[in-house]
Amino acid sequence: MPQEKRRHIVLVDTREPPVVKQAIQCMLPDEIELVALPEGDFALTDRDTCFLGIERKTVSDFLASLADGRLAAQIARMSKTFTTQGLIVEGEYVVTGDGYLRVAGHTFTTGWRHTALQMTLWSLQRHYPDLVVWWSLNLGTTADIIRGLEA
Repeated sequence: MPQEKRRHIVLVDTREPPVVKQAIQCMLPDEIELVALPEGDFALTDRDTCFLGIERKTVSDFLASLADGRLAAQIARMSKTFTTQGLIVEGEYVVTGDGYLRVAGHTFTTGWRHTALQMTLWSLQRHYPDLVVWWSLNLGTTADIIRGLEA
């Protein structure tokens, strides 16, 4: 008799904005629980252990939190709680002719050079080898990534 595939439960932090919770609930109506997570915005659990903690950032917040050290501190805390840490960066950026980043849909540059962003991410991933980074176009894509992880 074939074994039933064991599905994971997606924990969604209660402090997430309603639109985020709604998007995840639409994709996974029977597999989520709203809880106050100690770290991260989402977590995957196999009913016994939370093994993946995920922090969701918009591109603007991602760049700001890299610059002020918030992201490194969040990942450090997640590394103490979860076996694997995840980061979903939501949105798009454009690289200008002189190598600076501009958040898609905005006219101002961020002050970040593309190379500096890549090297900062590389450094973060070297320091936290269990960190996985996903790029997402929008909230719908973010929900789809989480649905893929949940399967």
